[in-house]
Amino acid sequence: MNDKSYTLYLLILVGVFMFSQVNAQWVKTDYPPQGSVESIAVCGNIVVVGSQIGGIYVSTDNGSTWNESSNGLPSSGLEVPRIICDGTKFYAAIKYFGAYVSTDNGTSWSGGGNGLPNSPYIQTLAVDGNKIFLGTKKGVYFSTDNGANWNEANTGLSDTDVRTLGIIGGTILAGTYTDHLYKSALNNINWSLSNNGLPSNGNHVRSFASISNRIFAGTNYGVYYSDDGGSNWIAANAGMENSFVSELVAYKDNLFASLVSGEGGGVLISTDLGVTWSEINQGFPEYPYVSALALGTSDIFAGGPDGWSVWRRPLSEITSVKNKNNELPLEFSLSQNYPNPFNPSTNIQYSIPRESEVSILIYNILGAEVDKLFSGISSAGNYELNWNASNFPSGIYFLRMSAVSVESNSRFTGVEKLILLK
Repeated sequence: MNDKSYTLYLLILVGVFMFSQVNAQWVKTDYPPQGSVESIAVCGNIVVVGSQIGGIYVSTDNGSTWNESSNGLPSSGLEVPRIICDGTKFYAAIKYFGAYVSTDNGTSWSGGGNGLPNSPYIQTLAVDGNKIFLGTKKGVYFSTDNGANWNEANTGLSDTDVRTLGIIGGTILAGTYTDHLYKSALNNINWSLSNNGLPSNGNHVRSFASISNRIFAGTNYGVYYSDDGGSNWIAANAGMENSFVSELVAYKDNLFASLVSGEGGGVLISTDLGVTWSEINQGFPEYPYVSALALGTSDIFAGGPDGWSVWRRPLSEITSVKNKNNELPLEFSLSQNYPNPFNPSTNIQYSIPRESEVSILIYNILGAEVDKLFSGISSAGNYELNWNASNFPSGIYFLRMSAVSVESNSRFTGVEKLILLK
């Protein structure tokens, strides 16, 4: 069968297999069903999970097996809204007690709540060097002795119901229930309102992340960004309008957002600083509800409600799509991948002349869809992505790109043959 025959063969089979399942890429771990997963933190192969009712669980083998971790923690009421790792220590916010620190990979914990108000209702935690910050329903508190003693840091903070904290450079940000967002210099806490551009109707900031000098805020109404240190905010919601963003994490030039409601739920990725977003939910059950997200050395972890467990996916499977330059193309195009033949990864270039709904799929020789490289809205531009086929056998594959212009409904379909030789 020659090249043209292969292409024709694929196009016929694509119509038959158009609704075949995508190769599952998120993998469910054996995390025990101990209430909703509230937070996940990863350092090396150590994964620590904080749950809504089950306390803290630790995996020392990158999520393969799990053990309860309670040494040094209160004996009951272990709701854990936030866990983070700074590279050497794990920090856990225990909602009704305080913050606890582990220096032995989650085996034991120490800390407390001396100086915190009664029933502080802790909602978040952030760390800068030896200083721990807690966000509570009664404001912000900090500790410089690993959580043993706490001091109030509420100067200028009119809305003390603090839902999230983020430290970006020398600035600390606080997302609150009513006023949405405050910021302060880290070395002299004096809060000022900083919500210009954020929606005012029931909008709460839930998470922060940054790439270079751009700060991102995850809210009840999608993602917003600031290029001026958090003073002004602009929507970055293409493909995820009105979505409840539970967590944002950044990896190199990629921004990940976990959704608990809205446009589809699950996990989305943006490779262009929030301009466009696409789902990466392959392998998740239907209607995924992701309440926690964390990056490891080589994997990304996601957690959800009671019984949904903790899921893991290699970062190498998540394709990075980059807009190559600012020159706008005149027409749709899909180029032959390079190198070809390849092992195990190959580069793919394509062009979009106007904003379009784009899908880029991989099919095997039988016409079955085996991987989804991209699916979402793309603005006009010249793009390049990489397909890593480490988990696929040698053979002939077909790359199919389809695009539909948002404005004019014009359509494009392109197909290229890929040869994987191992």
